[in-house]
Amino acid sequence: MARNGLFDYEKEICTINATSTLYNNYREEVKFSGELVLTEDSIIFLKATGRLKSGRERLHYLSLGLIDGIRKESKGISVGSMMGKVKLIIAVSDETRRAEYEFSCGTEDCHRFLKKAEEELKYLQLFHEFERRVIHLIKPKQEVSLREIAKDSELIRITQSALDEDYTSAKLLKNLQNVVSNMIVEGELDGVLEDDTYISNAKLSRKTVQYQVTIDFTSLFAQLKNKGIVLQKIECPSCKGELEFPENGTSIVCKFCNSTVYATDIFEKFKTLL
Repeated sequence: MARNGLFDYEKEICTINATSTLYNNYREEVKFSGELVLTEDSIIFLKATGRLKSGRERLHYLSLGLIDGIRKESKGISVGSMMGKVKLIIAVSDETRRAEYEFSCGTEDCHRFLKKAEEELKYLQLFHEFERRVIHLIKPKQEVSLREIAKDSELIRITQSALDEDYTSAKLLKNLQNVVSNMIVEGELDGVLEDDTYISNAKLSRKTVQYQVTIDFTSLFAQLKNKGIVLQKIECPSCKGELEFPENGTSIVCKFCNSTVYATDIFEKFKTLL
């Protein structure tokens, strides 16, 4: 942990002096002085420690992804002066609870912190919109160029809102590459990136099978029947929608997501039984 109480990977955006107000079991106020720090993904309160109050200890860690409100409340502002104190209230919620954290700080510090925090929360919201749009565009596809995906008007709108005047198509493509790579690592997308092309694992598997066997639906169903296997339905590997039974041919298009499903995709599920 860095000397100021942050980890090395936590990028500091804004820091103000503040006092954290907690309540004990008797509903009595307990106050801790220290610093309120905004980073790229969290708000952290560092309690001042030591005789000279030069040390820092984490008291609160609030993930930006869980913050559903941040506001200022006036408290004891001097008449005709902006040097009074105000409350900064941060509301946090998850699936199990909702809580509010109360901090006291100077008026101008509060305004500065609020502005920066609102900018980061807006950026985070746009990032989540970007991710959802990427999933919508890529997941039904078995192979797709990211350069084509980067032409999507909604992705362009989101990126322009996030970057303002710094927007370029090259920055959108770079961001798209990073997002897709992270989604693959985290298991949200089941595939790989080859240059600027996303290829699903199902497509990669089918490519391998095609080198080993040429098969159509007629021969596949015949082989299954010989093994005593009668299919009741066929599911699309991309969207899990029910496909119509093809009488022949090597492929069929899913009516739900427009993905192309090959006989070799179905063969992969049953090849250990054949």
